[in-house]
Amino acid sequence: MSPAQTAAGHQELAISQRIGLGAGVVMAAGCVYTGISGGLRDIATAETIGQTVQSWAQLGYGALAATLIALRLGLRRRVNAVSWLWVGVLAVAAGVAPVAWGDTSIPIGIFSGLVAAGIAYGIDRLLAVGAPAPTPVRSVPPGVR
Repeated sequence: MSPAQTAAGHQELAISQRIGLGAGVVMAAGCVYTGISGGLRDIATAETIGQTVQSWAQLGYGALAATLIALRLGLRRRVNAVSWLWVGVLAVAAGVAPVAWGDTSIPIGIFSGLVAAGIAYGIDRLLAVGAPAPTPVRSVPPGVR
């Protein structure tokens, strides 16, 4: 393989990472908007405990999505904990919503929650693939082997 082909291969990887990161940011930003705006709107109109739980979970996944974007793009501290928390809260919100607001069956709610968890995990993977690599922390002082 010539150096030009190697360089092109690396460039394609970088472009695909950027595309994945961009798609992940757009989808996570959509979760920020729908989570926060819908949660704030629905908290005021919730009439049952299930609706209240779902509304707060929706507000929570919106706030966690914003936190996840910030962590994946910069801070990188505790990102895995926030990632799993976001997936879980989004799954709860999506699972409770059809039961509490739409009067559907519990198996439909469980299925909705599982599908939402899979989608949230996919969005997180897009963010993780395109995010900058963390800077390694050196535990040994310089000059010591």
